[in-house]
Amino acid sequence: MTSLQEPSDALDGLERSAHELAVRGSGAGVSWEDVLAMLLSPPFQEPPSLQPDSARRSGVELRLLVSALRQEPYTMAPWGDRPFVRAGYLIEGKRGLQEPSVRPAFAEALAARRASLELRQDFPDLWAVDFSLWAQMASESVDFRELALLWLSSPGRRLVQDLSVLKHLPGERTFGASDFSPSRLHSVSGPLPSDTPASSTPASSRGTPWHELYAAIPGRALGTWQPAEGSVRSVLQILGGRRGDPLFLRGAALAWVLNRAAEQPYYELDGLQRALREDLLLAFVAGFPSPEDESRYAQLRASARLETACLLHAARWMGDDSSETVTAQGWSLARWLQSCAFRSPFVGGVEESLTARLRALLPSSPSDIPSRDDVLDPSRFSDDGKGLDIAELALVAGAALHYWPDAPQTHTKLLPTPLPLVHALRRVADRTLNSGERQAEALLARFQAGSIESESTDEGDAPPPGPAYNALGWEARHVAPPLVARWVLSHHRISWLAKVSPEVQRECLEMFRQQPHRHDWLALAVFSEGQELAPEARARVAEAWRSVFQATQGRLGQRGELALMAIGVLDQLSGEESERVPGLVRSAAPDWRHREFEALVEAAEKHGLAAPWRAAMDGLLEMCADESVDTESRLRAALLAMRRASSSSRPERAEYLQRLASLGSHAPFNQNVALRRELRRLGLSSAPDSKGVR
Repeated sequence: MTSLQEPSDALDGLERSAHELAVRGSGAGVSWEDVLAMLLSPPFQEPPSLQPDSARRSGVELRLLVSALRQEPYTMAPWGDRPFVRAGYLIEGKRGLQEPSVRPAFAEALAARRASLELRQDFPDLWAVDFSLWAQMASESVDFRELALLWLSSPGRRLVQDLSVLKHLPGERTFGASDFSPSRLHSVSGPLPSDTPASSTPASSRGTPWHELYAAIPGRALGTWQPAEGSVRSVLQILGGRRGDPLFLRGAALAWVLNRAAEQPYYELDGLQRALREDLLLAFVAGFPSPEDESRYAQLRASARLETACLLHAARWMGDDSSETVTAQGWSLARWLQSCAFRSPFVGGVEESLTARLRALLPSSPSDIPSRDDVLDPSRFSDDGKGLDIAELALVAGAALHYWPDAPQTHTKLLPTPLPLVHALRRVADRTLNSGERQAEALLARFQAGSIESESTDEGDAPPPGPAYNALGWEARHVAPPLVARWVLSHHRISWLAKVSPEVQRECLEMFRQQPHRHDWLALAVFSEGQELAPEARARVAEAWRSVFQATQGRLGQRGELALMAIGVLDQLSGEESERVPGLVRSAAPDWRHREFEALVEAAEKHGLAAPWRAAMDGLLEMCADESVDTESRLRAALLAMRRASSSSRPERAEYLQRLASLGSHAPFNQNVALRRELRRLGLSSAPDSKGVR
């Protein structure tokens, strides 16, 4: 390994000398003339080509920076096509040349002292390479010498030229003049968007390209995400997948466009009004394709591998840092690394080859990458099925942010849920968890419970006891993508349980047994799909229900989850167990209680169970008479009881219809048009109340 005193390439020593001369006025006995003489000798006098190793064999950029540092007069040569300017460099191809060359355009502009406004216009993506430099360029009184010094020492400039420094981090922090110290890395990547919730995110950063990129991370920051251009068209392009973007940007775009489509179904494109729901589907299919779409799916996986490699490099850089902001800093550094590397004219532009270069610079053993007890530590991501998958997390994070279970009624949701999104969530739901996902789940459970005790698992993959952290503010019940998908689908009564493999069904039931309060959403899935399950699966559900019923003494959730689960497999319960179900329903919140009583009546009628049928009908009528229950729930209970009694073939039918007729003569039921109409249709009369109202 190269020592700190020895340059890693021939140019390092010259850059270090130039930096010392600019800062201290002396460079270990080397003068400006000595530096320039060496830069004008072979091989430094030629401009770099597009070859990956050519950037560090050319001294053209350093000569320009020396000119800027010494404030010498310089006339800038005209440019060709500006679209080829990226990361401060201009790619040129001229007839008669064997290969294209790379001009250090930003160094030229500094030497020529271009106005600050022109600098930002000519180099619009430099924020992605060095945020602190970009901020300095905003000043009206630009100090070109200071800018030249920042660019000379910028770690972003070095990464654009040379990725090989990555394998020496974090052991080495200086390469030539390039400063990779923690403080400098933090300044070039910019502030942490996760530090500021939506209500206090600085207005100056919202809606900028920097915020578009850096707020697209899992957790609280995702809720603040805004597109840089602010147009629907740009967000659809992000959702469809732009080459070089971190894949998680698609998750941010998914949540944004779902919210927009729910509130504003139409948008204008080139003077024409278009249905956003339809265009959303096309972009979603392109951005989150199924494995059957082989070409697009290969591109999706290439983007996932690139982002994962950047996250793992960032995890290495953070080393043993245990500060509260280390996870957020790791994500910011991963964004910065990907921005620099993909924009590089020397190694960027192609995700597959760039990913291969980055992966080759990672340690051979994953254990050599430090890991912290944070739910979303960058080290937890993997593209080999052993950790969190960034593509799946992007999908479920975007979907969950819009279709958040138990979200306030003021939050408008796009319904029905787009079918391609449903299919994608089902694909994620239909696989068992890997060891890395189980560790992340255990950490999240510890954090949410505020416990320092380690959760045990059959696989023995729980993290060691101690505090668990959630620095990015992940707020969903789960973090493992399969569990997030099942959680969202279950709460929206979208079928999935009957469609997944028996292995996944058994995993769900085992998790429900071990942690019923965390996995109580499984009861909603069984309630909706219990009759569609295979007989063996229904029997296993009943066994899990008995175990949890005994462990919790029947108390689980606010919806009467154990009652919902029992109703889904009522025929698998013993007579004594089925008679306990009405009591479980009574513990549910009123807005769920009437629905569960009705479902129990229907299930008991189907399976010929008299006692649960009568108890559920009595429960509905008790709700009607209970003045402590809100009027709307009482009216719904009456209507549901009327519907079930009128359609029943049981001998008790007439008795319950007459009780409902008697109930209909009193307020508030005598004022309900639907109930009175149904009573008349059945030929039932109700006596007028004291006010004479029928």
